[in-house]
Amino acid sequence: MNDLLEEIEALEREAAAGLAAADRGEPLAAWHGDFLGRRGRLAQLMRRLGEAPAADRARLGRAANEAKRALEQGFAARQEEVKQRELAAALAAERVDVTLPGRPVDAGRLHPITQVLRDVGRIFGGVGFSTCPRAIPPETCGTPSTPRSPI
Repeated sequence: MNDLLEEIEALEREAAAGLAAADRGEPLAAWHGDFLGRRGRLAQLMRRLGEAPAADRARLGRAANEAKRALEQGFAARQEEVKQRELAAALAAERVDVTLPGRPVDAGRLHPITQVLRDVGRIFGGVGFSTCPRAIPPETCGTPSTPRSPI
């Protein structure tokens, strides 16, 4: 009986030391599996409580449940602490400096057909032809009252 009680206390001390050493998510998850998991050391110890004498089982069960409760509370607190620390580190890494100038916006390009029309207008204008926008009737295009197209 005293052997099991001492094992419970030793397991609780060892688990508390391991929990304090777990400083990231992965080691913390491994600690949970080792101590509080279905096949963890505490579960194996609790299965052995059935071998204890009937008079001592209640006291050993209470001690084991208290140890389990303390380890679960410690795990939850440590998990929250690690989660907050990892979140703060992620936010610090992804921090945006709002005083920096923004990224330049691409102005875009003209449509290929518009580019070809302007090239053709330049070519014909260089040879001596006059070009006129479509909105102006062809018979009035190029007269002094109607400006030429800037194509």
